[in-house]
Amino acid sequence: MKRVERIRANLAAMGLTDVAKRVAAEYHVSLNSILDGARMKSVAAARHRIWVLLRHTLDMSNAEIANTFGVDRSTVDVAIRKREAELARVYGVAS
Repeated sequence: MKRVERIRANLAAMGLTDVAKRVAAEYHVSLNSILDGARMKSVAAARHRIWVLLRHTLDMSNAEIANTFGVDRSTVDVAIRKREAELARVYGVAS
């Protein structure tokens, strides 16, 4: 099974396909580009947003998120820390 198909299946199994599609639309990128690991800034930001949502709304561990998306856990760790720091700066809250 190809990477994108596997990630789509993982998201569908968790009932998160619609969430991922809404994030893709919000960032004006395609869901396929998010799932295939494209490295453009807007695509990476959208993918990281999905990871933050999974971490905080479903209380998934970074290892579970990494497994779902087929990436290394440290990649998820760094991305989530970065996005949380950005949110803290924007909203003036401590992370």
